[in-house]
Amino acid sequence: MPIITALEIKEDENLKALKIYTDFFRKSGRKSVYLIPPIVILGNESEIERHISFNGDFHIENSASVNKYGTYFKIKETEKIFDIQRQLGLSEMESGLNLDLERYQTDYAQTTIGKIRFESIIIARYDEFEYKVIKRKRISMGR
Repeated sequence: MPIITALEIKEDENLKALKIYTDFFRKSGRKSVYLIPPIVILGNESEIERHISFNGDFHIENSASVNKYGTYFKIKETEKIFDIQRQLGLSEMESGLNLDLERYQTDYAQTTIGKIRFESIIIARYDEFEYKVIKRKRISMGR
């Protein structure tokens, strides 16, 4: 089972994302959209107890891309994501709001989520049947 480090979004944005994900599933039929909740996967397992610092808004673009963890909605603030990854000792990897586990592009990925805020940093494991958070650390975004 892969183990990942990820950022969980606040409940308001999570609810918006889930509505968009339902629409995406209806159009695309890609079932893995329901396996992992809307999170930003940062990379492999890392030590989340260390202090990480970031602030400002994050904005979801209305376009999708693919990385080794699947399809995701792009985040405009790519450099901020890279900085968070570096602070956690992870390699820089383009990432965004996870959409599904498929590693090929789709024309159906459209979003109106807009701005997102992060609530927690997590360590989670998953496979094609299960997703489980192993460790969670609440974070506060600076203003």
